[in-house]
Amino acid sequence: MRRGLDSILMRFIVYLVRPTDQNRRAAWLDAIGRETLPVIDGRARSGSHGRLFYDVDMSRLTAVERYRLAALVANQVGSYHEAVQQVNGAGASIPAVGCELLLADDTAVREMA
Repeated sequence: MRRGLDSILMRFIVYLVRPTDQNRRAAWLDAIGRETLPVIDGRARSGSHGRLFYDVDMSRLTAVERYRLAALVANQVGSYHEAVQQVNGAGASIPAVGCELLLADDTAVREMA
C-alpha cells in the first residue's frame, strides 16, 4: 500500500535543477530564458563512465524552450540539427554535477558537488 502511495505522490512533486555556478546559470538564462529546468526524477541517474545526470522533463517545457535547450545540447553533440532531433526524440539530460535540486517552490533539496 505504501509503495502505491509513494508513486501517486511522486506524480505531484515537481523537481527542478539549477546550476550552482553563476556563469552556467547565466548561460541557461540567456539560452533558454530560465535558470531552472524541470527534471523527471529527483534522483540523478548514472550515465556513461559513472557520471550522474538528470533527465529533463520535456513535457514541462514550451516548444520554444525545447528548441532553446537544443542550442545548449548542440554544444555537446556537435550540431543543432542533431540536438533538435535528440531533444524532440529521446529528450535531454543535464549533468548533475554543479546543479542543485529544487522543489517547484524553490526550496533547495540538495546539491550535487
